[in-house]
Amino acid sequence: MKNEFQIEGYWWLPENPNNRIAGIFYYKPNEDSDLKLFGDFDSNQDFISKHFVSETEPPLIILGEDENANKITLTILGYGNKHYNFSSSFPLIHYRVRYCIKGVHLASKDDSIFNEIKVELESLTSWINFHPVRLSVPIKDNKPTPGFTLSYSQTEENLSFAINDGFELSVNALATYSDIHKEEIIVRQKHTASIKNTKTSNFLILLDKSYRLQSFLNMATFNHNDFLVLRLYSDQYFQELEDKKRFPTTIELFFKQISKGRIDPKSTKIREYLFTYSDVKDIFSELIKKWFTFDKKMMPILHHLIDSIEQKAVFKSIDFLIVVQALEGYHHRFFDKEPEKKKKLESRLSSLKEFFAKDILIIREIDTNCTANSRNYYSHFYNKSTDMQIAEGADLYHLTNKLRYLLICCFLHELGLENVKINNILQTYSERL
Repeated sequence: MKNEFQIEGYWWLPENPNNRIAGIFYYKPNEDSDLKLFGDFDSNQDFISKHFVSETEPPLIILGEDENANKITLTILGYGNKHYNFSSSFPLIHYRVRYCIKGVHLASKDDSIFNEIKVELESLTSWINFHPVRLSVPIKDNKPTPGFTLSYSQTEENLSFAINDGFELSVNALATYSDIHKEEIIVRQKHTASIKNTKTSNFLILLDKSYRLQSFLNMATFNHNDFLVLRLYSDQYFQELEDKKRFPTTIELFFKQISKGRIDPKSTKIREYLFTYSDVKDIFSELIKKWFTFDKKMMPILHHLIDSIEQKAVFKSIDFLIVVQALEGYHHRFFDKEPEKKKKLESRLSSLKEFFAKDILIIREIDTNCTANSRNYYSHFYNKSTDMQIAEGADLYHLTNKLRYLLICCFLHELGLENVKINNILQTYSERL
C-alpha cells in the first residue's frame, strides 16, 4: 500500500475473456492508479472512426493476468487520457482505477465471497505497546554483564472482540527475523488486526470495517494512520497439500490513500497519544463494539472529529470551524432534550461544557461567548466591533485545542465512559505532553 509498483500483463472484460489486450497497470499510493492498454476492447470497430463518434461508457470491471499467472481485478473510475496516432495500427487507452485486487477474478465488486480482511496500520503496534520478543541483560554488582537473554512470550490476553453484524475483531502480534546464521540478527515486531465473519460479504463491506478501525486508531493516537497492508481471504480460494491441509490464498487490496499535509506517525511518540490500549483495556471490549455500532446520524460528526484531531503542519481558522461545527451538530442530534433548530451556539456549547466540567478539569476554561463570536466572524468575516471578543492567532489555536478536548469528551461519553474515566484519560494525556 505504501510502495509504487506496476503490473505488465493481458487485460480483458469479464463478459469477453477471449479478447485480451496487452497493457501495464501503474499503482501509486497517493494518486489515482492508471491502466494503459495497447489497443481497444471494442475490436469490431475501427478506432479511428470511433474517435469521431460519441464516447462509450467505460467498463466497471477489467480483469487481468500478469507474467506469473496472478489473477487481477480492477474496478474502474473512468477513462484517462486517450492517445490516437492515425499512422499507428492501434490506440493507447488509459483507464483510471479505483481498486486493484490481486489474487482473484471478480465478476462484480458486489461478489460476496470474502469472510476476512487482515489489516496493518501505522501506529497499531505502538498503540498496543506490547512486544513478544524481549531482550534482557543480567546485572551484577550494579553493572550489566556481557551475556544477554532473548525471549519470546505471547500476551496472555485474548485480543479478540465481538463488534457488530456478526463480525469479530482480533489483534495478533507477529515477529519476523533475518537469517540467524548472519552476524547480525534483526527482529521486526508488529501487530496486525483481523476482521472476519462466518458469513461471506463483498470486499467493500470488509473495507468499510477497516476504515472504522482506522478512525478509532486515529482518535486514540491523535494522528492519521495509513493502511500499510490490506489482505482479503475467502474460503473459496486456498491451496491444498497432499495431506489435505488447506492454506487460504492471500488476496491483496490496493487503492489511493489521501494523507497529504499530515504529520508522519513515525515521528509521533507514544506520549503524544490520547490513550493507549493499556489505558482502556479493562473496558476496550465494550468501547470498540460501541464504536463499530455508530450509525449514520453519528458518522458526519465522527468524520469531523477525525479531521479535527489529525495533526497538521499549519493551523488555519477552518480547523477551528470544523471542531465547532461538530460540537454544534452533536448537541443538536444527541444532547438537546428540547430540540430547537434556532438555539444559539453559545447556549449549546455552554450546555455541553456544564455537563462535563464538574468532573473534567481540562475543559473548564473554555470561553463559550468568545467561541460563538469567533465562529460567526470566521464563518462570515463581517467587520469586527470593538466590544466583541474574537480569538485570533495563538489564542484561536489554544481555544481550538480546548474545544477539541470537549469534542473528545462527547465521543468518549457516547462510547459509554463515565466522566471520571474521561477525566483520567485527558489528564494523563495532558501530563504526558
